[in-house]
Amino acid sequence: MIEYVNVSKTFTNEAHKITAVNDISLKINQGELVVLLGPSGCGKTTLLRLTNRLEELDRGHILINNRKIDTQDEVKLRQGIGYVIQEIGLFPNKTIGENIGMIPKVIGWNQNKVEKRIEELLEMMNLDSILYKDKYPHQLSGGQRQRIGVARALAANPDILLMDEPFGAIDPINRKNIQDQFLTLQKKLNKTIIFVSHDIHEALKMADKIAIINQGELIQFDTPENILLDPKNKFVEEFIGTERAMKVLDLVRVKEAMSSISYKYDDLEVKDALKLMKKNNRDYLLICSEDRRPLGYISREDILKNPFQQESKIINLIKDLDIRLTYTSTLKEALTIMVSNEVTKLCIVDQNGTLVGAIDFTDIQDYLSKNYRRNQEMGL
Repeated sequence: MIEYVNVSKTFTNEAHKITAVNDISLKINQGELVVLLGPSGCGKTTLLRLTNRLEELDRGHILINNRKIDTQDEVKLRQGIGYVIQEIGLFPNKTIGENIGMIPKVIGWNQNKVEKRIEELLEMMNLDSILYKDKYPHQLSGGQRQRIGVARALAANPDILLMDEPFGAIDPINRKNIQDQFLTLQKKLNKTIIFVSHDIHEALKMADKIAIINQGELIQFDTPENILLDPKNKFVEEFIGTERAMKVLDLVRVKEAMSSISYKYDDLEVKDALKLMKKNNRDYLLICSEDRRPLGYISREDILKNPFQQESKIINLIKDLDIRLTYTSTLKEALTIMVSNEVTKLCIVDQNGTLVGAIDFTDIQDYLSKNYRRNQEMGL
């Protein structure tokens, strides 16, 4: 989709020359979200600006769909690429609708099509079209303005989206929310995205692949997992930090490590439940509804404390589970909950609340030992 071949760019001032990008080569596939990661001044933004010809190459080539960008009309090239920056860049004297509809109008869409696209994008950004279309940027919060910036970049439905630290100016809580919303949106849109960041946590969360850049040079280009587990050199190792093991846990979803769990339905007799626990040498029994929604658990100790309860229905003895994970939760979330709540096993449900499995300390340990050859080195 996008290919950089020996790309270089040098800037000259009165004192000396500065090589912003030095002989970078990498390939980004259709639908990938690639994060350009590195310290300030390393060349990330320059590489982004070279991609839509806001800066011109000194050497090398950039190809989009196998066509060199320097052979294309630069205005038409930019119109076909969405661009989002940290400062957002909304026009303060134009309404939200006018900001979003600018590029579609420029490339010749009729008014009805433009209006329909504005409403569609506002809905996509979880903003009511009636409430927000005629507002001005100063009437919105920072997070809302950022979403409008993304909507404007998507207005003409480009295949490629360039994002230069788009969430950097937002406070941490809202930044997490907008990151989550954007990842959900990307699953639906499947755009090819180049995303500039200097935040390793953001990169690990957002990226399909990460390109780590330092002093204009590409140091390592790989998946987040491989960069964490096999940093190419000391710079990468120091840049990603010492808590590499916990960062790995933050990448893996519990559905990758979960195991099966036995359960019984809520119409079970207490005496039968007790027999089952004795037979299988268990202290607890998970109870579900007929549609496999976890209701809670019963305790062998609680039953034995009051023998008269053995003649009653199990529904009267169920204790709430308190915590349920969804199968999109991470191993880090699971481990944190286990430690903070002093539990060793957690139920996992799907988006409908239906039981799909369970996870415990052993499942996490087994998964890491099977899938990551460097777990011992990382202290897991």
